[in-house]
Amino acid sequence: MARKPRALRRKSRLRRWVVRTVWLLILIGLPPAAYLLHRMGTIATAYSAKILCSGVFLSERPVESVVEEDLEWFWMLRHRTDPARGTASSSLAGLFAREAFYREGLG
Repeated sequence: MARKPRALRRKSRLRRWVVRTVWLLILIGLPPAAYLLHRMGTIATAYSAKILCSGVFLSERPVESVVEEDLEWFWMLRHRTDPARGTASSSLAGLFAREAFYREGLG
């Protein structure tokens, strides 16, 4: 069996090294990225639920007004209000759902 030319062996070694390095970086970077996404998602949904609850129940503004003016940076979140229960909730694609409650006399 004939050996591959030297240039082809270098390319295959280089290719293997690059693939292994990329996989290693992915494996090292994935857990911190998942942790940060979880933290940021939780904080963003809780903050937007609180702002929505305050805007709708304290300031008596329409939901659309609060979403367009105060929550314009949170365009990827889904917002819901329940006037009967006095709650406002936000979630990111069904994940990190948070709910804020309006309490009469407390806010």
